[in-house]
Amino acid sequence: LHSARVIAERVRRGVDENTQNSEERATPVTVSLGVAELGDKEDFDMLLNRADAALYRAKLAGRNTVSD
Repeated sequence: LHSARVIAERVRRGVDENTQNSEERATPVTVSLGVAELGDKEDFDMLLNRADAALYRAKLAGRNTVSD
């Protein structure tokens, strides 16, 4: 989970750094990401639901964030 969060943060920061100074872009571009780790007794649908919930939390936190 820690590694996934680090990678997600790199992606978020990369998008932020490469789009904020664009004169052609009228609308700011942000990325919110949710990460989750597959538990011992979970199936893929459970993992996907937890990742989706983490994404929703990231958006509620003000967008342009990573949540787990």
